[in-house]
This record gives sequence, structure tokens and C-alpha cells, in this order.
Amino acid sequence: SADRLDVSWRAKASQKPEMDLLASVDNRTLVTIADGLIHTDCWLTYGVLRGKLAQAQIVVPAGHRILDINSDASIRSWKPTDANGHQVVDIELVSPSDKPVTFEVHTQRKLPDEGFDVIGMNEGAPSAGIHALDAVRESGQVVVRHAKELSLNVASQSGLIRIEQSAVDPRLAGENDLAFKFYSQAVKLGLDVQPVEPRLTATHNIEVIFTEDELQSRSSINYAIERAGVFELRLKVPDDFTVDHVQCGGMKEYNVDEQTRVLTISLHERTQGAVEVRVSGTRRLSDDNMQDEQQLPLLEPLNLVRETGSVLVFAKEAIEVITNRDDLVGAQPLPTGPQSRGEARLASAWSFTKRPLTIPVSTIRKPTRISVEVASTIDVQPEVTDIRHVVDFLVEYAGTDIFQIDVPEAVSDRIEIEVAEGSSTAIKQKTAEEPIDGWVPWTIVMQREVVGHQQFVITWQETSNGEDEVEADDAPAEATEEAEETDATPATVYSLVRPWGLINEDGEEVTPLVKIYGEIAIKKERSLSLNSSAEGESVEPIDIREFRLLPADGMQGYRYFKLVGDSGTPTVSISRERHEIQEVVATVVSRALVEVVTDEDAEVTYRCRLRVKSTERQRLQINLPVEMQVLGTFVNNREVKLAKAKDEERVDTLLEPYWINVARTTSSDEPFLITVQFLWKLNPPLGQSQFGAGRIDLPLPVLGTASGQAAVQELRVVSWVPNEYLLVGDPKNFELQKVRRYLADVVLGSRPDPDVDEMASWVQEGCSHSTDFMNFPTNGRQAYVYTNLGGASLIRIKWWHRLTMTLILSGAVALIGLILIGTPWENKLGILLLAGFGAVLYGVQDSHSLYCGMEVAQYGLIALLGLWVLHGVFGWFRTANSKNGNPAAQAAASGPQNPLTAPPVVPPPGSFDDPWKFGK
Repeated sequence: SADRLDVSWRAKASQKPEMDLLASVDNRTLVTIADGLIHTDCWLTYGVLRGKLAQAQIVVPAGHRILDINSDASIRSWKPTDANGHQVVDIELVSPSDKPVTFEVHTQRKLPDEGFDVIGMNEGAPSAGIHALDAVRESGQVVVRHAKELSLNVASQSGLIRIEQSAVDPRLAGENDLAFKFYSQAVKLGLDVQPVEPRLTATHNIEVIFTEDELQSRSSINYAIERAGVFELRLKVPDDFTVDHVQCGGMKEYNVDEQTRVLTISLHERTQGAVEVRVSGTRRLSDDNMQDEQQLPLLEPLNLVRETGSVLVFAKEAIEVITNRDDLVGAQPLPTGPQSRGEARLASAWSFTKRPLTIPVSTIRKPTRISVEVASTIDVQPEVTDIRHVVDFLVEYAGTDIFQIDVPEAVSDRIEIEVAEGSSTAIKQKTAEEPIDGWVPWTIVMQREVVGHQQFVITWQETSNGEDEVEADDAPAEATEEAEETDATPATVYSLVRPWGLINEDGEEVTPLVKIYGEIAIKKERSLSLNSSAEGESVEPIDIREFRLLPADGMQGYRYFKLVGDSGTPTVSISRERHEIQEVVATVVSRALVEVVTDEDAEVTYRCRLRVKSTERQRLQINLPVEMQVLGTFVNNREVKLAKAKDEERVDTLLEPYWINVARTTSSDEPFLITVQFLWKLNPPLGQSQFGAGRIDLPLPVLGTASGQAAVQELRVVSWVPNEYLLVGDPKNFELQKVRRYLADVVLGSRPDPDVDEMASWVQEGCSHSTDFMNFPTNGRQAYVYTNLGGASLIRIKWWHRLTMTLILSGAVALIGLILIGTPWENKLGILLLAGFGAVLYGVQDSHSLYCGMEVAQYGLIALLGLWVLHGVFGWFRTANSKNGNPAAQAAASGPQNPLTAPPVVPPPGSFDDPWKFGK
């Protein structure tokens, strides 16, 4: 038995009245067209107005494949059935709901070739979209989205209103879409979808180049691909044209269909935007089709909306291109400036804006045209004569690889024929033929045909005839006069080379030279005196400044012209005399600067800089003070080492010879700077003297040997001494640099000019120089600058110790003033005037010594004048008191009486009347 029984029950009928379902539907449909399919996503939201929603029916167009149906409520099952030309899907929920329910339906179908509808369920017609059945009202939004490679057009529209993107449901929003809203199922939206066709435009620039054996074509095509990308580009290739090379960014491969003559360029990926294609090819030319008319091989890009471009026709000078303007199609003349492509020059230029494009041309080969210029130099030396010819052939139009030049038979066995520097074509073979009338034809075969300039250098030497030379200084006067009167000195005749045009196998000139122009320069060695003359057709003397082929150098110049039909080759006749040459100095020191720093410790620091111009290319001898210590040696900015030379080359007992390396890359005409820094012991040192004055001997560097010293144009010596010392006067062969004299300097002397700021730039002008090896200790010292013309190996300078000389001279002047203090003013002023006159006379000879003397004696002069003035003032006071009757003042004014010079005492009258009284 059971203690309890639980029973669940359910009333068969509700107490509430049963009412039918009443609902409205909000339809959100997204149609996406891409990849050949139509994807439809629909959100149907049921709003329950009455009753409960337990099941629903939706309509799906026939042909749609239902992918899935979802809902925010639990779905028990859904099942589609075909009815009335569409599909009806029955959806059953797990439990009825009186709240809004959303069904999400996803379908897809194949994109039809023709137009189609995407929404609408009209009465009597199958449904075109996804809709709800048995709904009171259905409204919503429909959005159509398509891929970029498709173009979408609305074929028909009914019951729909276009809305903006801001009003679109977020679930439907996106890019590239059309949005509509509707308020009933009786709507219609018909669409027409077509793939987007790419739009291609191009700028096509073509260059056609005619050469001797082929026609070259270079096409540069700049595509602009719009709307849609492409995977390949196609071009029509002309007949009898070979594609040699194709360049294109992103190109996978290219091939030419020989049947259709279409060039297909395959790309790695779909490409859109700017694409540049370069195609080059050739067409073989022969002598037969060169004369025939032909159309230029112009590539034609296919599938273009618009094509513009230009055609530039280039040809070598040997080929003349003629355009048949009567058969010209689609091309207009294009104004442009001169252009060239290698050796080919611009023959014609055309522009076009449409197809078809036809440019018929014919070509004519021009014959070879040769002209020549000859630059001849005859350099007469004492023993030999160097002859040099530069033969410059100018080959125009058609090229040639054979040149012929005649040379005199007498020198044919020793000539040298070379290609001039800068020529790109080398000589293959040189052959001398049998002499003809004193001339030897030389045939020169090149490695390839030459068009343009081809230069040859032909040189040989001729020995001088001993009878031709007359020593002008050694020849007797009678012989000289006889030679002048009879012209006995024989002249040497030099024949020039003779170039030819094209010669055939029979020796005939089939292509004569169009023009010959030549220049002749006569040069000589300095010891020779020449008289020259030239003979030949159209030869004339000219000034060497009129040379066009040769540099303006030499003693005499000629030029000649030889046109077609002229005969004769110019010859030059030269007679000469030889003179002795005066030797010149090989080394010149234009500027020399020697800086010396002295001190009381006998250690002297030298810095010597020499601005030198020398023909010596290896080494020079430099003589430096004995027992010096080298700190650094430089040639320009390069440090070198000194090498000891032999004592036999010594130029002075105070100097030792050394070799300095002056090897350099510059020419001998360019100056260079020699810098030497060293230490030296001064003996006796500065300041070693008993009376505060002395002399220092400073040896100076000398360039050159004992047998030939270098010429020195200007030498400057800067001596730095402590401020306690004075350098006095002008040393022998030197002049002290002084400040410009004023009127006071006539009496007081000229003071030295210590300005040395411009010394370095003065000696280093025009030379590269090194940084100073060591700094000069010039603080607390005064500079004295001495100048010499012609050079010197020693400078002797007098010095004074400033304090000692001041005590001596100032004390002496003060003592003299004290001795003369009692003399009348006439004596004092006279002595001063005589002393000043003597100082002026001495200053004419040595104004700086006068300045130094006045400087050290100035304190004594002040004391002298002070003593004299004080004595004069007090004497005036004593004289004034004696005039006022003061005996003491008078006695004081008269001063002490000297018994030898005192005036006699006269007794009063009557003192000697009584002798006895006087005796008492």
C-alpha cells in the first residue's frame, strides 16, 4: 500500500475565452550579390498583438537553397514545402510565446544571366523574396549589396522608398549597397547585374630607329586601368616584326601567337591603376627592302577606350628616311627639338590620337662622305727634329674600316702610326705598299667600321745635318757676313703627310675627300734661331693665336686648304742657327720667413718657412745651424726627414748641410713651401754681459750648395726677445721694420713695428701648408722684424738690458744736469740745443738706436730738467728778496764769496794822511 498519491492534471479548456493569433512582422532583408551567387539574409520579427505564437509560416522563393533558419525562441522543427510556385516553410516552436519572436533565414541561389527580383509577394504571383504568411501587416527594409567587380542597375521598382545610410538597420549597413524601405508585401524590386568591364586608356610613345641592317622599335605604353582590374594585357604585333624583350611591373610571362600576331602579357594578379609596359623588337632590313616602301612597325594595344601617343623616327646619317604623306593615316606632324639615340638622329616626329595608324616610309642609303683635318707640329731640337701629325678623319653617312695615308719615302721605315687617345676603335692592321713618286701609301685597317671622327697620330724623327748648324758665338765675323750675304746655311725641307679618301683595289680614289684643312706649328729649342717658309697650294702664314687645331704655342704657324681637284702637298723649309744658352738659377726662394724666439737660458727656437720654385724634382740641400735639434720638417703639408750631406758641400762654418726630399706631383713652375722647426744653443746667450749690452749672432738657413746657392728674393727675420731687453739698430744687410715716421720721430727716433699678423699669409701665399708642429712661446716677448733682399746666412743684432742701460744713461744725464746746475741758463739751453742737434744727426744714420737711447735716458732727462727748473725757481726768489734791502737775503742771494774773486775794499778818504797813525 502507498501512503501518498500525487496526480497532475490540466483543464481541458481555459476559463479565458480562446482568441485567434494576431501579429505584425518587421522584415529586414539583406541581398548580397558576389562570386556568381545571390546570398539572402532575412530577419523576420513577429510582434504578437493577440494570442500566442506557437508556429509560423514563411515564404521563400523557388530556386533558393535554404541554408539555415534560427530564432531567439526555441524552434522544435521547420519544414519547407513547394506551393504556388514558391516554398512555404512551417516553423514550430517548442512553446508558444506572446512576446516578439525573430526568425533568421539564410538562403542562396545562382546569379541568373538576366534580370531578377529580390523582394515582393504580389497576389497571383510567386514570391520574389522572403516574407511572412498570415501576418496582419509586414513592413521593413531591404538592402542590396554587390561586389566591386559587378555593376548593379535597378530595372524596376514599385512600393519601395530609397533611404539614406544613416537610416539603415545596423544589421544591414555596409559599403556599396542600395537601401529601401517598404510598408507592405506588395512591392517589387527588379535588378540587372553585369560584370564591371575594365576601362583602359594608354599613352603610347614609340621610337623607331633605322640602322644599317635592321629597324629597331621601342614602345613605351603607360596604361591607366580603371573600374576593374585585369589579369592580362594584349597588343597587336605587326607582321615581319620580332618581339625581343618585354618589361612590365608584375609580369608573369608573355607570349606571341604567331597565327593571330597578338602579344599577351600575363600578370601575377588582378591589376588596376597605372601600369607601364616597354616592348622592344626588330625588323631585319636588306638592300632589297631598303628601297621599297614599308610601314613602320607600330604595336597596337587592344581593348582600349582611348589611345594617344607619339612616333619618333631616328636614322643614322647614312640613311635618309622619306615619308609618303599621301598614304599617311592617323598621324600628324609633331614639332620637337633636335634629339639623338646613339649615332642616330631624329628624322621625323608624329603624334596620333586614334587608330588606325599608318606611317609609310622609304629609305635611301647615302654614300660615304669623308673630310680630314691635319694638325702638324715640327719641333726642331739641336740634334733631332720631332715631327708629329694628328690626322682627324670625319666619316659621315656610311662607315668605312679602311683609311689610306701617304708618307714621304725617306721616313717610311721609321714612322709610328697609332690611334689617338680617346678613340674607341683599335687598329687591326697597318700595311706599307710600294713607293710611288717618292711617296709610300700606308693602308690602315680598323677592327670595325667607323662613323664619325677617327684620329691617327703619325710621328717620326729626322736627324739634324751638322752642316746646318752654325755656332753664332764661335763663328768668325767674316764667315758670318759671308753666310748672311750668300745664304750659305742650307735649309731642310720637310714634307707633310697626305691623306686620301676611299681607294678601290685598283688604286683609284672612288670616294675623294670632300675637304682638307691643315695647320702647321714650328717649334724650336731655346738655343736655336730658325727661319722658316712654306710652299704649296693655298698655304698661308698665320699668327699662332689663330690656331684652331693646335695650341697657341710655337714660333711660326701656317695653314692650308685643299679642296676636291686641287693638287700638291705643302712643304716646310727651315734653316737654323745655334746660340749658347745662359744658365739660369735652378732654385729660387721668392719669400723666406725665419722666426726666432730667444731667452736668457741660451735655448733658441727656430721656425723657418721658404717659398721655393725649383726645377729639382728629387731633393735639395738645405744648410742649418750646427748642432741644432730638428723638431719637424715639412714640404707643403707632407712631413719629410732630413738626411745628412757631405761636409764638402758646407756653405758656412756655422751651418751644416742636409738633404731634404722635395719629390712632388705638381709641375716645376708651381711654388711649394718648405717648413723647418728646430732648437739651437745661442753662445753667448742673451743677457751675458758686464755692462748690460751685447750682441747675438743668429745663423740663418741657406738653400743650395757651396757651388750654387738658391737665389733669395726677399728674406724676413722675426726675432722675439723678452720685454726686459731691447734690440738696437739695423743689423748689417738688414733693415728693421719701423712704424711710419712722424715729426717727433726726427728728434726721438723711429720705434719698431711689432705687427707680425700678416707674416704667415705673406710667405704661404699660393702654397698648401702644414699645421705648425709646435706653438711658439711668444708671450711676454716683443717682436722685431728685419728685412733683407738677396738673402743672408747670419744676422748680428745688438741688444741692451733695459734696466741696466736705463740706470747708466739716465744716471749719466742726471749727473751732467747736476754739474751744470750753477751755470747760466744761456749755457744750459745751448748745451741742450747742441745735444739735440747731435741726436738728430745720429738719428739720420740709425733712427732706431736713437729711439732706444731716448727710451732708456728719458728718466735722466726728466731729472735734469727738474733740477734745473727747481734751481731756477729758488734763485728767482732769492733775487727778489735782495732787491727789498734784506742784508741776509742779499748775502744769501750773493752766495758764498770766493776770496780770490771778491771785489777790493776801498778805505774811506783821509785814512792814509798820517802815516804814523796808520802804522799804529
